Amino acid sequence: MPNASNIKRPMTFISYGRSGTSLAFNILAAHPDVDGCGETAQMLHGVWDGSQRLKGVVRPDRELGPDVDHRERSGKAVRAAFLSFFDNPDKPHWVHKPINVPQTIRPQQQAKPHGMRRAGENYWDAMRYSFPDSTNMTILRHPYDVLLSAIAYWGFTVEHIWRQLVNMAILIDHEQSDITFALSHQRLVEDPDTEIRRLLDHVGLEEHPACFEAAGRVYVPRKGAGHQAKESMTDHTARAFSHKAKWDELDTSSFTRVEKDIIAKMWARFGEELTF
Repeated sequence: MPNASNIKRPMTFISYGRSGTSLAFNILAAHPDVDGCGETAQMLHGVWDGSQRLKGVVRPDRELGPDVDHRERSGKAVRAAFLSFFDNPDKPHWVHKPINVPQTIRPQQQAKPHGMRRAGENYWDAMRYSFPDSTNMTILRHPYDVLLSAIAYWGFTVEHIWRQLVNMAILIDHEQSDITFALSHQRLVEDPDTEIRRLLDHVGLEEHPACFEAAGRVYVPRKGAGHQAKESMTDHTARAFSHKAKWDELDTSSFTRVEKDIIAKMWARFGEELTF
């Protein structure tokens, strides 16, 4: 969790839920120099949106001055909220995961890619002005695996989850996005030590046994469940590995080629190939 000295430079996972963000988050949060802040999207973007609506109707900021870009003030308000809720002076680093499309920009998307791209400008303004030195990352898991996991977890329709996956891909691959690093969910499952080392190297943390031990647990395999040791679980599906055997059960008839290309292009941004 942040403190005044590190508030501007979190490690940030941006992705859709059920893609492995809990695993990635807990690997970093297990490091003794890192504090975890959990899911923060609604607070981050909620404070940002509310602050943006005050443009022109509030007094000048005594610290920033009267002519400062109002986005700077909104970013300052977001950081103040985080410090109020999560202040912890004992850790030099912190990690959070503002996952999913925030509710504040959902009305802007109108279920159309071009609307989501416009919403992305506001999304990345919020990220950039709130945490200008953030190390932003994502995690890639096959969309069909995410769909099956999300349907079981949230009970949403295939169409609803697919739309959010497409929108999240647009945000991650937006022209203002500065995400240059992606973890692979598949490699975290198949060769966790190598992928964890790649992650720690990217964020500049020394290797620590606790990070590797964190990969030996499954996080929230089902709603209401806590983390469980992999070795204690006999159900392959519950362990949140590939659901490929069930892909044919998905009704993908409403998925367009354009939408698939949007997600595949986002994967390609990180040198990863996606096939459906």
